[in-house]
Amino acid sequence: MELDDHFDLVVVGTGVTESIVAAAAARVGKSVLHLDANDHYGNEWASLSFSQINEWCKRLNHAVSSDQTMPDHSELSGEESIIDCSENFVTIFNCSMIDYSLKEQRDDDGENPNENRDRQWTFEKLTENDRRFSIDLCPRLLFSRGSMVDILVQSNISRYLEFKPLTRLLSYLKESRELIDVPCSRADVFSNKLISVIEKRILMRFMTECIDQTNISQQLEGFEERPFKEFLKSKDLSEVLQQFIINAVAMVDENETTENAMVGVNRFLSSLGRFGNTPFILPLYGSGEIPQAFCRLCAVFGGTYCLKRSLNGIIVDTNSKVTHVITNNQRIKCEYLVTSLSQTPKCMLPEKLSYTVLSKAVFISNGSVKPSNKEESSFFRLAADEEIDHAVYVLEVGNDIHVAPKGVFIVYCWCLSKNEDAKKDLLPVAKKLFDFSCSENSSKPKLLWSCYYNQKFVDCSNNFEMKIKSAFVVSPPMNELDYDFAISEARQIFSTMFPDSEFLPRAPDPDEIVFDDLLVDASENAMH
Repeated sequence: MELDDHFDLVVVGTGVTESIVAAAAARVGKSVLHLDANDHYGNEWASLSFSQINEWCKRLNHAVSSDQTMPDHSELSGEESIIDCSENFVTIFNCSMIDYSLKEQRDDDGENPNENRDRQWTFEKLTENDRRFSIDLCPRLLFSRGSMVDILVQSNISRYLEFKPLTRLLSYLKESRELIDVPCSRADVFSNKLISVIEKRILMRFMTECIDQTNISQQLEGFEERPFKEFLKSKDLSEVLQQFIINAVAMVDENETTENAMVGVNRFLSSLGRFGNTPFILPLYGSGEIPQAFCRLCAVFGGTYCLKRSLNGIIVDTNSKVTHVITNNQRIKCEYLVTSLSQTPKCMLPEKLSYTVLSKAVFISNGSVKPSNKEESSFFRLAADEEIDHAVYVLEVGNDIHVAPKGVFIVYCWCLSKNEDAKKDLLPVAKKLFDFSCSENSSKPKLLWSCYYNQKFVDCSNNFEMKIKSAFVVSPPMNELDYDFAISEARQIFSTMFPDSEFLPRAPDPDEIVFDDLLVDASENAMH
């Protein structure tokens, strides 16, 4: 496919940040070429079918050297040089996939969840339901009054998406080793049977005080730099209520400073009641729908999309400024280049990059970690303990948001890594949530399939010393719930390239777009 020979902006990688930048540029009239070496949208933020994630994991474990050839130097002028793009920076590694639905032998941990178990969900049956799975590589929750919801509404991109509220928040009680529902509304508080009438009144009083910013600011005096747990104790909150607030509301460690923890409390409370009982909403069909929605807007406003297409080379002038890119041996002029870190040539980056390693896991089970009379989406935070080195986010979703067949649940876990070994970090979590005892009477669900992997996070928004100018490298997903960091980075990149342009103004609906006095249905230009 022959492309135009000039674009204002070339974007490589269809992750969230890259897609926001591409959409924002196209929206203000810039010509955009958006490439991705993958055969799907989303890059590290994608949602994959069951067969796709199996293939994705196999590719990671059997990586082969690039078959790209170095572009021809003969057409370069004396003032140009070329950057070889055949070797990229690797962000995802150490992938381990285990199929419990099929294996009979014990795994390397001496466990076999398969013995004497219900064989209803075999690997073949999971594969037969392949297209009913939408498995996130980067699961996310959206605060109802968070930055992503704001930008989706402001830009009118929300019309490309559908959402449902997260139906319940849970809390893991260390003493009883059980998951319990966290009351989010006044009605929930007073109908909760696990806390006493006195505790209910104390909890409601605390929440009311937190909403009153003037009042709570006065009460914080002297506690700002002290551990949050000390502040909660001073409010006469019981141990159970303290765990509710620390893990489910503030979502911090108990020794976090009170001032920092209250930021999380305020964020939680401000999002309550906008779209549902909890402060969170989830996109139907998976978080991979988010970057695709921004790509769709970019395409509507003239962006050109090519999947399974990567850069062969980058041409720079004597000032180390990008002037052209080469893809499929075609030379294309551009003013700016934006690339995801995972599709950035290593030679463009500093020799030593400081990074944080995240551990991630995807589990598929035959039941919910907390059974209910209806299918629900659930979220909770497991605090660090003697078995878990770092606090772990846990999200369970299923047929309720159209990401799995009925009766099957997907559980995501992610945390900071201590050992750069996702399985070592998160297997203890799996053993808390799933039945590894081979007991027929276990109340825990059976594990059908799992995938562990590690991911490097590099803060590219720090403007590390780039070797070439007019090029921007985008950070991979970080350890957060919402999309705050990705949006902030996209704004920063866009404002640097186009300082006089508005960032994602509202997009008109199709019937509002008029060119040359003719009504044009913009959806005709959308991606198929």
